[in-house]
Amino acid sequence: MRKVLVFAALGSLMMAGAAHAWQGGRVFFAHNLSAPVKVLIDGAPVGTVTTDGALDVSLAPGVHTVVVEAASGARLTGTWTFRPESLADAKGGRYWCLYLQKGATPDTLGQLVMVPANLCGLYVEAPS
Repeated sequence: MRKVLVFAALGSLMMAGAAHAWQGGRVFFAHNLSAPVKVLIDGAPVGTVTTDGALDVSLAPGVHTVVVEAASGARLTGTWTFRPESLADAKGGRYWCLYLQKGATPDTLGQLVMVPANLCGLYVEAPS
């Protein structure tokens, strides 16, 4: 059973001197974790991903570094540019997707990767 973690991202864009409302986006984490991990964004702790839970945090578009840390101290770090034009439409929302894979043992982490927008919607729409 796949479990999910959702990070909410809200913001607005200014283009050509006029304000245009941006409908916001979410960073959707698909994962197969067998133990909780801590999550930091841009160095700030934002919560813990449980094996069956969800976590929501505000995140503006732009370059962000995401760190996940297992209880053992194992860490994965990734830096991505979260662009509004890269959002996928799914379940009535707009999403960026990251995939967090567990490692060979519960104390290790495998990989953290950004999922292309054309596949992101499939992750979001899939039953959890």
